[in-house]
Amino acid sequence: MAFFRSLRALLLRNLIYRKRRWVASIFEFILPIAAVAILVGIKVSVENSQGFTPTTIPPTYLDDSDVLIPFSFQDYVTALQAKRICRLDPYGGYFSITGMNRYDWPVPFVKCDSRRCKEDGEDASQKYCEYNIFGVAPGDGSADAQSRVNSFLQYLRTRYPQLYPESSDTSGKTEDLPFDYPFVREFTSSADIDNYVKSSQYGTSGTPKLGLAVVLGAGSTATDYPYSLRMNSTNFNSPENEARPASKTMPNTDRLYDSFAKTESDACSPRGGTPFLGSYAYQSCQGQYVSNGALTVQRLVDDWILWDTGAENVSGGNATVVPSGVKFVSFPTKSYVESGFYSAISQFIPLLIVLGLLYPIAACVRSIVQEKELRQKELMKMMSVSDAAIGWSWFISLYSFLFLSGLFCSLTADALFANSEWVLLFVFFEVSYLASLMFVFVVAACFSRGTRAVLVG
Repeated sequence: MAFFRSLRALLLRNLIYRKRRWVASIFEFILPIAAVAILVGIKVSVENSQGFTPTTIPPTYLDDSDVLIPFSFQDYVTALQAKRICRLDPYGGYFSITGMNRYDWPVPFVKCDSRRCKEDGEDASQKYCEYNIFGVAPGDGSADAQSRVNSFLQYLRTRYPQLYPESSDTSGKTEDLPFDYPFVREFTSSADIDNYVKSSQYGTSGTPKLGLAVVLGAGSTATDYPYSLRMNSTNFNSPENEARPASKTMPNTDRLYDSFAKTESDACSPRGGTPFLGSYAYQSCQGQYVSNGALTVQRLVDDWILWDTGAENVSGGNATVVPSGVKFVSFPTKSYVESGFYSAISQFIPLLIVLGLLYPIAACVRSIVQEKELRQKELMKMMSVSDAAIGWSWFISLYSFLFLSGLFCSLTADALFANSEWVLLFVFFEVSYLASLMFVFVVAACFSRGTRAVLVG
């Protein structure tokens, strides 16, 4: 009972404070509402003027010209074999490397740096190109998983003999690869891959970099083929486009995309400072998986599954999917209305609301800290008033005042956001004011001088 008697007395004290400084209290109450009212006034005055009228965005239906066809694994093999020559642009004065477009190079196994070229016609394959390897590992230590790894390696050797120059015949049909280490490397486990890339020798001549890896599991049945692709999430294929280190260049496959994004580029566009990944990476989500090789290697594994299960011969013949037979296209988008007013004012709405809250929040901080500064809190403790009663009295007094201000702000904002539910606006403002009040208590706990606390808060 002593707690409630103290709380009641402190609430009455805070109410007397409000009555004594009624002019300041009116400003604390009105300023947040006025900030929202200013936005409403701006909307009413300009929403039908030129540049602020709503625009109807028509639906999009993509055609064959918008189809994305990624490189096949055979294209990757060809890129590994190709000879790279430095070429000097006679007009721009910069070097390029033959067969490679530095702005759209989707092969993660071949990376050449044209900035290192010194003369026209110079061989870049050995000097300025880096060739990454392809890893394969079992998902566990079971015999079934190892059997599938062996089958996958046999498939690669059968379908792409160019990757194994030592096994080619003497007719000279298979060109040598421009590096002296095996392109396909078998690892004992996924942990073995981790140890490989974390090695201090990683990237040296004896330990070439890993482009990507496939981890094959055993499966619960003969037709169950679990596998995972281990990609470099910070990979970029053209060294000339390097930017902020360790920038994410490929979204996670379990990422939840923005439900309100109007286009794919809005849903998963790379962040600022990311190396340039090619034009497709900025147009669609799947473009980022193309540039890092995920879709191409996924297609390779799926082709192996058809080969390993015998599905290729189910009709009595060699039924395979053509190398570039898998194509990608974005889903159509429906029509929507884009309001010119909200697009123009969106950056200023938070600013005006914050300006409206500056004075009320500063007044809250000053009220709490001045109680400590004037030693009133210590005096009340000497009179057996608990810290809990003091803290709850300030919380109830301040939030009841902010609650009413938030209520009127939501009523005013209903005219600003005509398509929003008033209840949601009410919850938004009340929760925002509650968060602001929590900030007030944090600042007040760190200072014993009112002026200093207001300046910091």
